[in-house]
Amino acid sequence: MLPIEFYQKLDSKYRKLIYSLDKELENSKTHIHYHEILKSFAELYMIPWQYWKSAHISNYYGDKHYLTLFSLYQFYYSFKKLQFMFYRRSQNSNRRCFKHSSQYLDTNVNLLIHDLQVPHCDLKEIWKLYEQNICSFPPKNIVNIYHKMRDLYDKIISVEKDEEKWMKALMESKNNEFVLQNVECRLGGDLNNKKLWKLYFEFLKQNDIEVIYTFYF
Repeated sequence: MLPIEFYQKLDSKYRKLIYSLDKELENSKTHIHYHEILKSFAELYMIPWQYWKSAHISNYYGDKHYLTLFSLYQFYYSFKKLQFMFYRRSQNSNRRCFKHSSQYLDTNVNLLIHDLQVPHCDLKEIWKLYEQNICSFPPKNIVNIYHKMRDLYDKIISVEKDEEKWMKALMESKNNEFVLQNVECRLGGDLNNKKLWKLYFEFLKQNDIEVIYTFYF
């Protein structure tokens, strides 16, 4: 189903499970059956992002369907390229919401201030909107936060090839939610990154964060 190089990178036990999953998916008769097979497997094991992408879950069911949300808990995000995420909690969902494009930006000043609190790719655009929508000069503390987050974003980008340095840079944000979102998004793009998995679990333990995931490697 996928290039041979993909399977070669997998742990031998997990590879056998993926081979079995491939056979079941190949024998599925309808897209509903296909999705049910994915769901059953995902209740026990992590699924590589390529499988979620090929299923086109949100196209069939929409963003709020159980299976679409299930794929998020499996660290699947349908972004073509990993971007640094910042979050706003949805009023209608317990799941963290990911935003990574200026098309989502708001002009509400309080939300803009909120979005300046972590480093990400839209900081300059948010700052521009913030200046356009306030009735006075920006407070010094907000200016300082903006520059601090811009510098931190540049630092994170500069060390992204080194998982340990990258993780430490993320943690400088002092925002556990932000750290989790970015690490999970990156893991979702490469479930074989055992070094990052180790750092992820250490972070969860150090910060007393509980997660309800089932892993198999």
